[in-house]
Amino acid sequence: MVSAKQAGEDRLEDYSNAGRDYSDIVADGSGLGSDFDGGTSYAAPRVSRVAALLAQEFPALSVEQIRASILLGARVPYEISWNSFVVPRFLPTRSGGILDEKATRKVAQHIHDTQLAQPMTFEIASEILNRLACSDSVTTQACQLAKLKLDWMKGSQAFPL
Repeated sequence: MVSAKQAGEDRLEDYSNAGRDYSDIVADGSGLGSDFDGGTSYAAPRVSRVAALLAQEFPALSVEQIRASILLGARVPYEISWNSFVVPRFLPTRSGGILDEKATRKVAQHIHDTQLAQPMTFEIASEILNRLACSDSVTTQACQLAKLKLDWMKGSQAFPL
């Protein structure tokens, strides 16, 4: 299930359903201009579009691997504390974050290139995020956030994906 947010915001809309037990990710749910447009009816097709693009670009990926790419690629809103620690603001979904097409594509590319096995276990997801977020070219804060995100996802019972 997809939960909705307003464009440019990092929070759920008041009318959007959410919950770590049944909602996977948050996506832009803004409509086409009317005060009454918007919600999950607009957010879900945005996630479907990304899934379709991944399936087209990486036809060898399974449905489970595409879903894993979307969840692991989700952007978690965060702040930096006074002592430079990452303070995530997880959204109430399994991924804890917002659809991020660019990051999702990077995860899918990694899964494709390394021909990772299925199902997507916590250990495999951990390896992916550690490799993508904790490499030498990425900030320490990105690595901290990736590890916190994995803990969140493990707690939301997102595995196996």
